[in-house]
Amino acid sequence: MATVTECGNPSNTFSIEPLEMWEFTPIVSLDAEPIDYDDVKETSLVYKKDEKVTLSDKISKSIRDKYTLMVFTTESKKLSLKFTVKNGTTDQFYDDDGYIKPEIALAKGEKELTEKESIKITDDKSFLVDYTKKKSTLIEFDVEINTETEKTFFINFYANDNKKYFDIEGKYKNVFCGQVKVIKKKSSICKDKDWSFFPSLVSDSKKVTYGSSLSWTNTPECYHYALQQLKDLGYWVKTERWNKKWDGTKELNDDIFQLYLSSDVAGMKKGIQKEMFENSLIYLKQAMESKTPVMVGLHYREGYANEDLTTDHFAVITGCGRDIDGKLYFEVTDNFYSSGKYYCICENYEIIKGNYIISQVRKSRKL
Repeated sequence: MATVTECGNPSNTFSIEPLEMWEFTPIVSLDAEPIDYDDVKETSLVYKKDEKVTLSDKISKSIRDKYTLMVFTTESKKLSLKFTVKNGTTDQFYDDDGYIKPEIALAKGEKELTEKESIKITDDKSFLVDYTKKKSTLIEFDVEINTETEKTFFINFYANDNKKYFDIEGKYKNVFCGQVKVIKKKSSICKDKDWSFFPSLVSDSKKVTYGSSLSWTNTPECYHYALQQLKDLGYWVKTERWNKKWDGTKELNDDIFQLYLSSDVAGMKKGIQKEMFENSLIYLKQAMESKTPVMVGLHYREGYANEDLTTDHFAVITGCGRDIDGKLYFEVTDNFYSSGKYYCICENYEIIKGNYIISQVRKSRKL
């Protein structure tokens, strides 16, 4: 830092920053909305003016003070990102080419990634950029995000000068010149692309219908006909009891997923059961991979008296697919009403067909 002293008044001094010439001091910012490879359309971008980014002091103060943190949330496992690189100094003499290195850093307070988790830039390298002829240039890369829980992380950018011909390599190293904040939301398994799809295991001629005789019960109801449908396919439910308790109190059996309740029951609150929904989909995905039929409870009216105070009817999932719009559905074979497709509405945590909603999913066992 240079010091200037007034002539004839040595007590009057002031200091000025030295002029650094031919240094590579760019600034990096997000160029456009991230492209979502998973096409889940759950990526949202915001500019956080209230969240400060402290870029390198090698970048001119007037430029870095205007820098706005870029934040986006996503459920996607893979994103394509594009960034603008331009001069970050007001100095008259600056270097206009060099290397930009993007790096991943977890946000403060985030737990370290497990062995099964990873966040990585697919083309992990330093990008050689040159804005000699234009005022800016672009860099592009993909980010793959494989996390089991929600994670917040940053993509930080660092600049280093290159040495070329008569171009003198600058003294500045690892200049922090840009940042993007990414919030990876936990995505629903129903949006996974690797579901196993197959048509219904039961044709109309093989469908068990309400009112037909069953040899193993004298008073069959829809529940028994759904069990018979499972039996015809070589399966049974893991448990026939919704309540795991025998002392008059209620507790949901471990082999049943309760997706929806029309009343408070067994310590669960009325309404959609988000965690149960997600867990049921993990089980259903495994069941569909092995073409295992699964009994489900259906709710379509108020006031029925099954133990969950919700379920009105029972049927069996016998197939799985996606429609032309990519929506996941389950083929439900119904012993009384018409069979059909029940759609998985991920954002609402429900599986429905019209006014019918799947209220229970019961695990199957092979006979």
